[in-house]
Amino acid sequence: MSGFSGPGPISTPWTSASPTVTSSINALTSASCTLKYKLLGKTAIFTATVTVTTAGTGSGNLQFTLPFTPISTHAGGGKETAAVGYQCNWQTTAAVLAIAKYDNTTIIADGRTVVITGTIEVA
Repeated sequence: MSGFSGPGPISTPWTSASPTVTSSINALTSASCTLKYKLLGKTAIFTATVTVTTAGTGSGNLQFTLPFTPISTHAGGGKETAAVGYQCNWQTTAAVLAIAKYDNTTIIADGRTVVITGTIEVA
């Protein structure tokens, strides 16, 4: 197919970022995020791995700020991959992405890793 191989945006490397992870209630003791994304015009394709090493008093949603701004609210899914295997959901509010367990309760606990992917229309 034309436009899907060779030089250009499709063949360029993805951008990596390490946004700060917070919780919507109280504070996490130790958490990290590896975000990889590609901007194609007004579309952002991304994958993020969020790891909670030590939850501390953190609860509610896992949150981090995207390095791009969605034009509206977007939502998608993911999975906890290190401990319990729960399905997760994510939603954007402006450039903040929030992650919860499938039933919208907290996924935050020691030793949890959540992997999400998505496509977002950006400004």
